Amino acid sequence: FLFFQFQPHAYYFGGAVSLRGLLVCIVPVVAKHPAIQIITLCSIMNIFQIASRYVRPWRSNLADLVDGCLSILIVLVLLCAAMSTKFDEADVLVGWMGAILFLLFFVCAASALCFSIYRRTRSSPYYDSFVCHHKADAAAQARYLQMLLERSGQDCFIDSDHLTNLDLLFDTVRCKIGCLIVYLTS
Repeated sequence: FLFFQFQPHAYYFGGAVSLRGLLVCIVPVVAKHPAIQIITLCSIMNIFQIASRYVRPWRSNLADLVDGCLSILIVLVLLCAAMSTKFDEADVLVGWMGAILFLLFFVCAASALCFSIYRRTRSSPYYDSFVCHHKADAAAQARYLQMLLERSGQDCFIDSDHLTNLDLLFDTVRCKIGCLIVYLTS
């Protein structure tokens, strides 16, 4: 019953849902202060919401939508609880937690900015590997190697796919590949 709810590529997400339930149950036991409980519960729900949006584990789109809406509603209920709770003695604690979350926001924003600058300056298109081969003797083997590499998530470039402009081919081999694979045949 645990695997039936999820798509085959996300068979493991049943364990993630069980872990989310366990963490939500443990937070009130471990953290005694309401401010820590609310922030921790919101963090848990948001982390699992991001994972669920990335993986899209449910078998139907409606189940994905309902899971997302319920997670958002739980976070909104927690925010309402935070607004109605008196935190007189927790000003310093809430201040520190807010500062840490604010710092975490800037670390994530700076990381995203650095990654986008890296992607922008990286020559495009960029291929992880380039398969060079003799067209008559090793075409099928090179194509099979390309399929294996692309199945493992790598971008693969074969010269016989791009023979219209040889200057572009030489430029690609010179500066737009990570690994040159030369398929030697006799």
